[in-house]
Amino acid sequence: MSRIKLLLQALATGRRGAAAVTVDGCVYVLGGKTPSGPCCKSVEILDWHDMQSWRKGVDMFECRAGHAAAFMNGSYSIGEVRHQLTVLVL
Repeated sequence: MSRIKLLLQALATGRRGAAAVTVDGCVYVLGGKTPSGPCCKSVEILDWHDMQSWRKGVDMFECRAGHAAAFMNGSYSIGEVRHQLTVLVL
């Protein structure tokens, strides 16, 4: 299977409004909203090197959708806008 096809392959949890970040050759998809509407806190990981399948990561502490993610100093940070203030969770 090509890398692009696997990358686009369905995640275990269908979602929209999720954030994605790459760290050490892995793609992390964090949070988002499920097709039925609720926000989710799940994390799924795809290893870009072996490209076997998506695997479940450790859930985030809070549900998030419409957020951004970045990898800094050995951990990922998640930010979202709430009432016109930017909140970063480290």
